[in-house]
Amino acid sequence: MELGPVLLANALSGPDDTYLCTLPMLSKLLHLVVRTLGVDDLKGPLLSVFPLSPAAPSLLVRRPGARRIRVPRHVAFRVPESGGGCVLESVDSPHRVVLHRPEAAWVAMTLTWPTTFAAASAALPPKVTEDIIEYLFAAGMVAPVDESA
Repeated sequence: MELGPVLLANALSGPDDTYLCTLPMLSKLLHLVVRTLGVDDLKGPLLSVFPLSPAAPSLLVRRPGARRIRVPRHVAFRVPESGGGCVLESVDSPHRVVLHRPEAAWVAMTLTWPTTFAAASAALPPKVTEDIIEYLFAAGMVAPVDESA
């Protein structure tokens, strides 16, 4: 979207039959939707999840069920030459995550070792940390720790 984020409820505020025509069409474009997480502080988004292919599933935020989680070894952190935050990429994930703000990068860095939600949210409000972790988990950048290993 050239004009910035769009709330689907605002775009579909017309008659009820708008949903019948629009939703099937939008479902064909889900691989083009960039999911962005932000907070109401006017400092910009925390992170964005970009689909990399038409086969990329629609990103649904879900909480990892494991007690301990971490960034898997195959996920690479890099800082692009153009700046603009830190990028997380993996050959196993059909998404790329851009961490726009230091808060999101800090949470991702705490997950480079096995940790819990409580430990990761020591320096930020727990809800912000939880949302960041849920987006990273849904994008395949965070995984449960295998406790049996």
